[in-house]
Amino acid sequence: MPIPNTDGGAIQYTESVKALPQGLQLEYDLGVTGAMRLNGLLVSIYLPVARYGGKEVVVAQPLGESQIVGLPQEQQERTFQVWAGQGAKIEVAEGTDEAVTIELRAATDVVIQDLRQWDSPVFEIRFPAIMEDQGRDVAAEDKFHLDLTVTFAAPVKLEAP
Repeated sequence: MPIPNTDGGAIQYTESVKALPQGLQLEYDLGVTGAMRLNGLLVSIYLPVARYGGKEVVVAQPLGESQIVGLPQEQQERTFQVWAGQGAKIEVAEGTDEAVTIELRAATDVVIQDLRQWDSPVFEIRFPAIMEDQGRDVAAEDKFHLDLTVTFAAPVKLEAP
């Protein structure tokens, strides 16, 4: 994946997907081809507002009590970040037919955003390795890994693109 303004720099990644009876096991290994400055490097899961607006998200934190976050039914004026912090397990709409659970091998940064401000009717659950306005310098030897399991209330079928 080429990165603009980097003299031909690119992100190289491997995505491994394993089907589970009610979800997916996902692994991402990322690196860069050379030194560059990145503002963002992340994995995101999108949830449609029509289905998840008004539902709750429970974020299990590594050191402390779980946080309960409401996904707003209506767009909040000038507020797009719903929650940010550390998380190890995220449960969305628990106990309903729309339930989604995201479990991480290790706790990581989690950002929940409402993207309606940008005409995208989705909530985004972001797992950023880098998310900095000023950017962060990375080198070819820098490696990033994310390992997560996503499960649903009902069985799913993995189909190739």
